[in-house]
Amino acid sequence: MLPPFTAAVRRAAHLVWRRRVRASLERPDACSLFGLDLVIEPGVLHPRHFASSRLLARHVLSLDLPDREIADVGTGSGLLALLAARSGARALALDINPEAVGCASRNARRNGLAE
Repeated sequence: MLPPFTAAVRRAAHLVWRRRVRASLERPDACSLFGLDLVIEPGVLHPRHFASSRLLARHVLSLDLPDREIADVGTGSGLLALLAARSGARALALDINPEAVGCASRNARRNGLAE
C-alpha cells in the first residue's frame, strides 16, 4: 500500500494527464518534439502523452537510416516517419485512421518532409 501523500500525488497526476488527453481528443494541439513542429488533430494519438512515442523516437534517431526504406505502421501524427525521413530514409507512413493519415501528411508538409 502506498503512503497517503504518494497516493494523492499519483491521483492528481492521473487527473491532469487524463484531462490533457481528453482535451487533445477534442481540439488540435501544437507541440514540438525532437525538433519537429507538429499539430496533432483530434482523434490522433498524441506523442507527447505517451512515453512509448518518445522511446521509439529516440530509437529511430539512433539508427543509421540514410538510403533505407522504412514503414511506420500506425503512424498517428507521423512523428517516427518524419524523424526517419529527416535522417535520410525513404519513409512510408500508414494508418487505418483517416484523421491520422491527414495529420501525418500535414505535419510532413509543415516540416518540409512531404516528399
